[in-house]
Parts: sequence; C-alpha cells; structure tokens
Amino acid sequence: MFIEKNSRAFQIPTTVAGIFEENINKILSARHLQCYVEPTFQQAEFWDIVRRYEGKITVADFELISPNMPGISAALTVDLKKIHTVINSAKTNLKFQSPDDNTLSLNEADDFTRGLVNYASEGGGNITLKIRNLKRHVSTKSTVTEITIAEVEIVGKNGAEILAAFQNLI
Repeated sequence: MFIEKNSRAFQIPTTVAGIFEENINKILSARHLQCYVEPTFQQAEFWDIVRRYEGKITVADFELISPNMPGISAALTVDLKKIHTVINSAKTNLKFQSPDDNTLSLNEADDFTRGLVNYASEGGGNITLKIRNLKRHVSTKSTVTEITIAEVEIVGKNGAEILAAFQNLI
C-alpha cells in the first residue's frame, strides 16, 4: 500500500492508514478477520540506531503481527502461526529487558534477532527500544520508508501490468 504524504489533506500519513484499517475491518469483522496496516522501514536504519545507542539499550519490544504474508515469515525462528493458532493472538509482543545494571546485546549477525528485525521491517510489526538516560523511547515507526516520485505516467491494460510498473519504481 502506498500512502501519499500530503499535509494539506492529512497532517500525518498514518491517519490515512488508520482510516483505511478501520473501514476495511468493519467489513472483515463479519468473517472474523482483521487487517493491520504497518509501515515498512529499512533494516539498516534500525541497525544504525542500535549502533548509535550501543551499550545503552535496556529494553527491546518487538510487536509482531501474526503472519499472513509467507514471504516475510520465512526469516522468523519464532512460529507466529502456531502462536496464532494455539492462543488466537493477532499481535504478539516479544519484550526483552536487560538486568538493571546491564544492557541488551542486539547483534545483526544473530539469526534470531536479524529474523525479528527483518519480519518487522517488511510490515510485520513495530520495534520499540528503551535507551538508558533517554526519556523517550525510540521506535521504528519514526523510520518509515519514504519514496519520492516527482512525476510518473503508468499505462497498462490490466492491474498486474500496473502493479509490476509500481514495483519496478521502488
């Protein structure tokens, strides 16, 4: 889903996502389904934040939406589908907290952590970090992927051709 950033219409683009989510969920709820619209972010930006606050991260909270996109679930070592099936969880929070006198070790080379970050970055959830001596939390919601397109004309005979053209743009 692409959302145009247009401050004359809505001050923040997430407002549009919220309106879409609310309206589509009115329709889906009759079938006991739910839609969640989560922004994507660049994994590199998350790891830059981790490096910037290295030795100061005390909490990492991974909010993960139960999988419905198989392409992004492959990187996870946590079985969200089983959690969803057994517990009926739509959102699962994996919260890691360091001992009081220590900090977390978030390592990009670790398959477990990298899988969580990859899943969240592809629209599967949000990551919030608590940094020692910083009053506010740092969240991936503030590092949303932005694409700027000055002008484009797309001509296609069907939806698949138009979708392919959009995918080539990004």
